[in-house]
Amino acid sequence: MTLNTSFGAHWRSMVAVLLAVGLLPVPVLAQDIGVAGVTPDSPFWFFDVLFDNILLGLASTPEERAGIALDIANERLAEVDAAFSAGNMEALQLAEIERVRLLKEAEATISVAEALPTGPGNIEDRLKEHSEEAENVGKRVKSGISTDIPDAKKNFLRGVESGLGSERADVPEKAGRKTAADSEEKKEPEQKSRIEGTVSSRAIPDAPTEAPHKESGHSTENEVTGNGKATDVADIVSGIVGGAE
Repeated sequence: MTLNTSFGAHWRSMVAVLLAVGLLPVPVLAQDIGVAGVTPDSPFWFFDVLFDNILLGLASTPEERAGIALDIANERLAEVDAAFSAGNMEALQLAEIERVRLLKEAEATISVAEALPTGPGNIEDRLKEHSEEAENVGKRVKSGISTDIPDAKKNFLRGVESGLGSERADVPEKAGRKTAADSEEKKEPEQKSRIEGTVSSRAIPDAPTEAPHKESGHSTENEVTGNGKATDVADIVSGIVGGAE
């Protein structure tokens, strides 16, 4: 019994040490949103990303998977902000790449969850909150773009700022895609009626009932008569001349 107790205490101590030095990533929980974890400039960031991917794989429902993806995306957004404040462009780029990947994962999983009876829950609201915070980070990045920095760095920051600032406008469209689809279904019969009316008004008129008079009696082209049959003008002229004789 003493051995088991001693082993348990020893194990908890090892976990505490690993957490302290960053060898064991801290699970992403709701209360950790907005707090940067292991930043990309840490040699242990790879393990953090690996652990987060394991959490995604353990999700049992699409809604849960989307929620985990958003939690991790919030952490990556905090890492983007921290890396920008530290002037570490490489870390900023790595964090932003991972954030965008997780955001796409959340959006795709939301689409799957919408088809279920339970729906996506509050995930779309949380996605909107993330996009609003991303816009705020984008504003801070934009304010930090000065004229005395190299052009390459300036262009990179502008690209990051543009990506962070464009997400919020996309969220209402994603949240209202069902309504838009319903509207299109309602408009379809009306559009069909307008198209049919346009086609009817532009119908080709009936063919003439009489063959046009030709000056020359030697034309060999075919003319269309009222009965829809093609008649050789030369044959008609020959018949008239033969009857007169």
